Amino acid sequence: MSASNICFWRDRVMLVASGEEPETSDVRDHLAKCDACRQLYADLGRVESLSVPEIEPPEDVHRRILASARSEAFERKLRRKTGLAKLGWVFGAVPRLAWAALFLAVVSIGVWQYDRPSEESTSSLTGEELDYSLAAVEMQLNALESEIEMSLMDIG
Repeated sequence: MSASNICFWRDRVMLVASGEEPETSDVRDHLAKCDACRQLYADLGRVESLSVPEIEPPEDVHRRILASARSEAFERKLRRKTGLAKLGWVFGAVPRLAWAALFLAVVSIGVWQYDRPSEESTSSLTGEELDYSLAAVEMQLNALESEIEMSLMDIG
């Protein structure tokens, strides 16, 4: 069926068939005239008349759900007590975003000092030394990104 053959009453007929809207005389008149909507109404009526057996959940489903929730809560509590959480007095006293800002300031000063011309010529740095310095800055930036992601997760 092409888009031009779709009746604009179709949505309303579906609402009436599902019982979400009352069946008015306008809808009855349209169903008498439109074969496509009359077929849709009949098809939806057959679907509504189908009976689905009611299934009882197992008796212990409530107990299993509660046990699973308790287990997950216990695991989360254990995860909090490991790793950086042991230093909670340090990270709890100063919000993580403040630590991230401090870290960013230190990295910025380091980069500024690195870019500043020194008394000795900067051309004396070897490629290996530059690679090492860039790797160190990259590691610090990755650590900062991780810290910011943790802070956003705590906020969200």
